[in-house]
Amino acid sequence: MAQRKTYKMENEFYCIEARYEKGGMNYFNGREDKRGIYIHFNKKEIADGWERTSPFSESSFKIFFQPLGRKSAKKIAEANEWIEANKDDLFDMYEELDKMCLLEFVQSVHINTAIAA
Repeated sequence: MAQRKTYKMENEFYCIEARYEKGGMNYFNGREDKRGIYIHFNKKEIADGWERTSPFSESSFKIFFQPLGRKSAKKIAEANEWIEANKDDLFDMYEELDKMCLLEFVQSVHINTAIAA
């Protein structure tokens, strides 16, 4: 199960979480998705004890984080730890809906990890 992270920034709530996906055909957009861990970004409204998200709005999207052959709770936990450690930078880019900067920031993790190994 994904570890859901909800953060309050001023009067808005944001959910950023790492989830494993099997990949394959994405019938929503007609493309082939990679198998691995994705970071999901969602903006939420919370009122009167109800949560509301808009999965089809431009503020809801996912970014490929790490290729993974099989689901691994350890790797998902590591991805969520990375989210927690970098949440301020992630939120700054997310508030601006700067998807290219988010994509480059997330992909830089793999470049730095490959260099360190």
